Amino acid sequence: MKLISLCLCIVLTIIMAGCGAGEPQSVAAAQSDSQNADTQQAEDNGAPAAPIEVEVAGVEEGVELLRTFVKDFKKQLESDDREKASETSLKMAAVWNAIQADISGTNPEVHNAVADRLSQLTEKVQEKNWDVQAMIELDYELYQELRKISGN
Repeated sequence: MKLISLCLCIVLTIIMAGCGAGEPQSVAAAQSDSQNADTQQAEDNGAPAAPIEVEVAGVEEGVELLRTFVKDFKKQLESDDREKASETSLKMAAVWNAIQADISGTNPEVHNAVADRLSQLTEKVQEKNWDVQAMIELDYELYQELRKISGN
């Protein structure tokens, strides 16, 4: 179990590191980034977004932020906004990286399920042809696992 968790962490880190280096952000700054996505993408001329690093005050805040991003991601998929969905997937991975160690020790089964769903979503976002229905299903499964952490 620990090996799987470590491998997923390494995969997410490699994926995010391959895009370039980013500056750490507060949670509020991470949320406001979605408003600046169009401008940033135009400046980058389609270059991949830099990974996003976030600082969260604790697991509860991180889980709540993840749940918000999961909801946003579904809406973006349904409206075929690939650019914003891609950015949101990076935000989800960044928040998960910030809180996963705390969850691993207290609830390893849920930790592994969340890490697995998020890893699958990250891979699907990078594919040229998106299977939106499969991504929505993974998004739903991810949301359900996050509910187990928060107890809601």
